[in-house]
Amino acid sequence: MSNKTLMKIMGFVAAAAGIAVCCMMFIPAITTGGNNPTTYTGMNLAFGKVEVKLGDYSYGWQFSFGVLLAYVLPIASLVLMLLCVLGNKNGIKFILGCVSFACFVVSIILLITARNMAVYHGALGDHNATGCDMAIGLILAIVFAAVGALTSGTYTCLQLLKSSKSGKKHR
Repeated sequence: MSNKTLMKIMGFVAAAAGIAVCCMMFIPAITTGGNNPTTYTGMNLAFGKVEVKLGDYSYGWQFSFGVLLAYVLPIASLVLMLLCVLGNKNGIKFILGCVSFACFVVSIILLITARNMAVYHGALGDHNATGCDMAIGLILAIVFAAVGALTSGTYTCLQLLKSSKSGKKHR
């Protein structure tokens, strides 16, 4: 298998991982413990969810920009990886690959800390979801973001290797 084919495969796998992370937003991300466990999706944690409304006062999850960013950064990485694979300028491909890798790494960090960033506004005050357990959606989002980081990082390294070899040929 040639380097060019391997680079295209890595780029498309990273792009698919970006889509998968975004799709995990619709699957349960956390579960509350106790006798009557409740599950909340990544969408609930990112955009908020009103559970009970009593007059002017409401109980529920508040909007969290950090959680939203954790699910949206892989989409930005998806666009960057597609530009890398479909583009034809080697210097730009390397820069876009580095930014794509960074987006995936930041997304992993934000997904791991999503329970700390999600805030529940209730009768006893505001608290985060650290007492909640990670559900399958959040775990899979972290795994897919890690796959995206590995493949976009590999793509970037192969791009660097390719440009260094072409630079030696021109000398």
